[in-house]
Amino acid sequence: MYSKSFYIFLVLGDKSTKPFIRSVFFFFGQRIYHVNNFKIGEVKQMPIINSVVSSGLRVMVQIGTNLGGLPIIRARNFTGVKPQATDEAVYNVGVKIGELQEHPVSAIRRIVESELSSQ
Repeated sequence: MYSKSFYIFLVLGDKSTKPFIRSVFFFFGQRIYHVNNFKIGEVKQMPIINSVVSSGLRVMVQIGTNLGGLPIIRARNFTGVKPQATDEAVYNVGVKIGELQEHPVSAIRRIVESELSSQ
């Protein structure tokens, strides 16, 4: 099992009083990506468009505890949530779904998948 989070680590350097990013490390899943001598001056700023592709609801329930006393959490996933739905409406639906669960709800999460593109 691995984390699906995306991490970026920057290693900064000082080259003739002009700061630059010496190295960039991207951690995604189980892979590590590395870029060397990535200069700030070479980065072009461009507008990015964030378009929501899909939305979902995840209700986290505690089904018990392990031998160490830590909670055992399981997810109940629901897809097809309208991206235009407000966070309050999604939360309220999560609460109602939680009332139907046998186990107590530990968290209600909204899952949003977006597509990034440049103009």
